[in-house]
Order: sequence, then structure tokens, then C-alpha cells
Amino acid sequence: MEILTEYLTAYCKDGDCSKTFVHSEKAKKIGFNVVKFKMTNYSSNIYVVASVCDDYKDVNCSSGNAFPSKNESLEFKNLIVYDDSNNAVEVTYPLFQPVSNENDIYNFVKDSLNYDFYRKIGEKNKSGRWQTINVALTNKMIVIHPNETLFFTSYIILPKNSNQIGRGEEEVNIEYNKNYSAKLEFYSSIDSVTNYLTDTQKATFESNNYVFYSKPLISINSIPIKFKR
Repeated sequence: MEILTEYLTAYCKDGDCSKTFVHSEKAKKIGFNVVKFKMTNYSSNIYVVASVCDDYKDVNCSSGNAFPSKNESLEFKNLIVYDDSNNAVEVTYPLFQPVSNENDIYNFVKDSLNYDFYRKIGEKNKSGRWQTINVALTNKMIVIHPNETLFFTSYIILPKNSNQIGRGEEEVNIEYNKNYSAKLEFYSSIDSVTNYLTDTQKATFESNNYVFYSKPLISINSIPIKFKR
């Protein structure tokens, strides 16, 4: 995996990143970063990258560092920030709940349609947890063939990010005009979620000899972070 974006910008109010408010128009404009990257399969295997985990007690296997679903941004578990000593910078999660709005309604309707679909295809006896994990798997799985390169575009806001309704706010603890760089990282594991696949999905994977990729995906390059105020 390689990041194609040249650098990232972080907005720090009056030079103090801790005072930045993620919902201010200036913060959203200056600290908003489109992140482009690519993934190449140099092996002879057809790989499936599946970034959903059943064991939520495993901090290395959480939805936070999964590959983003359609219409979701990156999170700070995807974008690992390093200081000039190559130490990963701490991320904090202030207690914050976005207000209810039309996105809540969208998510409610989307979930209702998903559950209705499972009922109609004969999976009505599956638990809500099973359905939730299968939806996540379906939305996040990537299939990449030998010698194939896939290109992706996502976004993130620095130094504070609020990307999804109900997820709250996250903040990477960086200081104005110090040297930082960032890499991309995604967790991929199917070991604990094979029981959450439909029979159709299992048949497709077995028939085509798909191999599930069960290693961290880390970009081969890092890019610098530039500050603005």
C-alpha cells in the first residue's frame, strides 16, 4: 500500500492545536484532507481484505482501524501519526455526542432495509449481531487479484476529526510547528468472522480460491504534516 497524497494539513487555532474546534468552518476547511492511496497485489493469490473483527476485546482488531465503508472517512486508527523520534502520537476521544440529524434517519432506514433483506433471503433466524457483522463485512471487503492495483480516495480532518454520526470526536495530540509524519494502516483478519458469512459468500470464496489476507496493511511510505492557523 502506498499513499499518493503529498502531505497533510492540520489547523491549529492561534497556534494551539488543543483549542481547535472540529465543527468550525475554518477548521473543517483548512484541516480537511483528501487522502489518496493505492494497494497492489504482487502475489499469485486472489486476496480478500476483510477488516471486521468478532473479538472486540482485541485492541488491534477493532472497527476503528478497519477499511472504511462507502461514504465513511478515515479514522485516526487508520492514520498513524509519528513524531520526529518515530513514536506514535497518542489519540484521545473526548466525551462528545453529535446531535441527532438527518444522518441518524438515514442510518436507521439503511439498517432496517438490511435486516429486511436478510429476512427475505432466509436468514431471519440469524441474530442481530450476526446481521450487523455481515453488513460490515459486505461493505468493507476488498478483493484484489494478482498484479492488480486498486486506487482509493478518502478524507480526514486534522488535528480533530468527527467522521461518523454516533462515533463522537477524536483528536490526535500534536503540537504546532513540530515535525510529524503519517502512515496509513488497516487491520485485516477473517479468522474470527467466518461464521458471519452467508452461504453465498462462502461459495463464492471457495469456488474462486480466494485467500483471506490476515496481516496488518501498512503503507510503505509516510507523508509530512504541515500546520496552518
